[in-house]
This record gives sequence, C-alpha cells and structure tokens, in this order.
Amino acid sequence: MVSDDGAHSIAIPGGTRALQLSGLVDIYFDDEEPNAVISIPSLQGAIVAKVSAAVDERTERQIRHVQDTVFLLGLIERPQDIRSTWPASDIAPLRQLVDRLRYRRHVAWEFLTDEAIRRAQAVLDLATS
Repeated sequence: MVSDDGAHSIAIPGGTRALQLSGLVDIYFDDEEPNAVISIPSLQGAIVAKVSAAVDERTERQIRHVQDTVFLLGLIERPQDIRSTWPASDIAPLRQLVDRLRYRRHVAWEFLTDEAIRRAQAVLDLATS
C-alpha cells in the first residue's frame, strides 16, 4: 500500500482503527538530537488491532495475536467501563474470540497473573453478554 505522499505501508487487521485511536508521543534519545515523534495506539486501539488479527482468517493461526490480546485485556483496570466507552464495532471482534478462550488451560493464559486473567475474562464476559 502506498500513501498519497509516497510512503509505503502494509495492511494489518484492525490497523486503521488502531491509528484512529492513537496519539503522538515525543521520544527522547540524546541531547544532541531532536526528539522523535511517533504515533502509538491507545490501549483500546492496541486491543482492537490484536483481536482483529486473532480472528482474521489470514492471521488467526498465529497464537501470538491471541496471547497479546489477553495480555492487553488484562491491563484494563475497570472492565465494566468498556460497555459505556467502546463502540459496538470495537467490542464485536472480542465475541469471535471468546470460544477459543473458554478453557483456562489455553496457552494464551499461561503468562498472566491471576488478577490480569480475572480482568481479561471480565472484559470477555461483558463483550458477550
């Protein structure tokens, strides 16, 4: 994909939405060099991108997308807030992932703390109710 200004990029599932939910951050490297300004997605944007990759037929077999999704879901401190702050279009891909994560022995849960698992499962429960 080539933008209007000639920049090359690749298409990723959920990428456009992640960009819509991103913000600019100054990165300091050295006093002799100017700061770099980069765009990073919000937590919501990162989750949308990762869950989209986890359920997209082109990338769904790559387990890292599911692992990253549950890790990011575990960072949400107030799972109940997603219903009032996230549009249905951002929640919908989570519904597609729920069946794959019903079993606590799924590899995606392996590296999370019990608290992170509780929060991630709460988000998934809210997404499907």
